[in-house]
Amino acid sequence: MALFVILVLTSMVALCLPFLLTRTEVPAWLLLIGRWMPALVSLLVLKLAVRRGTLVAWWRLRPGGWRRLLIGYAAAVAVTSAVAVIVFGIGRLLGLIATAPELPGLLVTAATVLVTAALLSLSTLGEEVAWRAFLPQLLPGLGFWAKASSIGLFWMLWHVPLHASYVLAGVMPLSIAIVSTLTLLAVAPLWQALADRFGSVWPAVFAHAVPLTPLVLADLGAASVPGLVGYGLIWAVVSILATELLRTGRSHFLPQEEVHR
Repeated sequence: MALFVILVLTSMVALCLPFLLTRTEVPAWLLLIGRWMPALVSLLVLKLAVRRGTLVAWWRLRPGGWRRLLIGYAAAVAVTSAVAVIVFGIGRLLGLIATAPELPGLLVTAATVLVTAALLSLSTLGEEVAWRAFLPQLLPGLGFWAKASSIGLFWMLWHVPLHASYVLAGVMPLSIAIVSTLTLLAVAPLWQALADRFGSVWPAVFAHAVPLTPLVLADLGAASVPGLVGYGLIWAVVSILATELLRTGRSHFLPQEEVHR
C-alpha cells in the first residue's frame, strides 16, 4: 500500500506543479486524463509487488450481470443525489447558506445527472478501480470504517495539489477549497459502501460521476466561513448516516449478500 500511496501522490504533484508555479488552472482535458493515474499506478504496483490474481479481480470489474449493473447505477445516482439534496435542505433550514440565484428545472436537472453520470464514468473508472477496489484488498485486516477512512484520507490528500492550483489560479476561494477537500473524507466511505454492497466497483464509479454542480443548490460563493464549515459538517454527518444505512439496511432492490457488517 505504501508504494501505491507514494507513487500516486507524487504523480498528482507532478501533474499540477506547472500550474501551481504559473498560477493557472489545470485544463479540463488534462484533469480527465489525470483521473486515470491511480489506475495506472495500481497496474505498476501489481506488476512490481503483488504479482498474483487477475486484473479483473483486483479492480472488481465483474458487475454480476446487466440487471445488477443497472440497479447499481440507479442506486449510486439516487444515493448521491439524495445526500446532496438533504445536505442543502438542512443547510438552508439552518441559515448557513443561501439558494443559488439560478436553478435549472427539475426535469433538466434529472436528465443532466443521469446522462452525465453515464458519460463521466469513463473517466471516474480510472480513480475508483484504485481507491475503491484495489486498495481495500491490500488492507484485509481492517474493518470497514478503518479501511474506508484510511483510503479516504489518502484520496483527499491526492486532491490537495489540484485544489491548490484552483485557489492560486483564482477560480476557487480558499475557504471553499478547504471545505471541498475535507468533504471528500466523508464521501469516501459512502462510495466504498456502494462498491461493497454490490460486490463490484461500478456503483462507486457511477456515484463519482454524478455531477454535483446541479445538485449543490447552494450559493457557496456568498456563504461566510462559519457557514461553509457548518455546511461541510452537515455533508459529513449525512454521508456517514447514509453509509451506515446502505451497509446495514435491507431492501428488495439492493443485493444483501455483499453487505459488510
